[in-house]
Amino acid sequence: MPEARQPQLASTPIASRPQESPLALDGFCPVTLAENEDWLQGDPLWGAVHRGRTYLFTSQRHQQTFMAAPDRYSPMLSGYDPVRYIDRGELVPGVRKHGMWFGVKMYLFSDEASLQRFSGSQESCQYYAERAHAIMMRAGR
Repeated sequence: MPEARQPQLASTPIASRPQESPLALDGFCPVTLAENEDWLQGDPLWGAVHRGRTYLFTSQRHQQTFMAAPDRYSPMLSGYDPVRYIDRGELVPGVRKHGMWFGVKMYLFSDEASLQRFSGSQESCQYYAERAHAIMMRAGR
């Protein structure tokens, strides 16, 4: 496999105006999703930017919860497709439609084929999850 460039991932969250970076999770609140498995639309009033993505929250409390531990609530690799990156070195955004939880992390995939490759077996899930985690650590997580 050719040497792939590392995704550009900031090491700390930055509070900012939501329109300055791509919207994560289609604007749904990552805190209510992680804590309650509830897809609630966030409010631009409570936006924050983390690793180049804008997250919206249902309340200031959820925004503060996220900012205290943003990697806990944000998708692995900032929502980029881990299969496409690990297998091909391509930095392709994942989509909510093709997402899944593995362990305590959310993974987003660009298409059904990547999702199936990741979730084909416990071994493949573990393979991609370990490599995605290593990439995050090298990027200064």
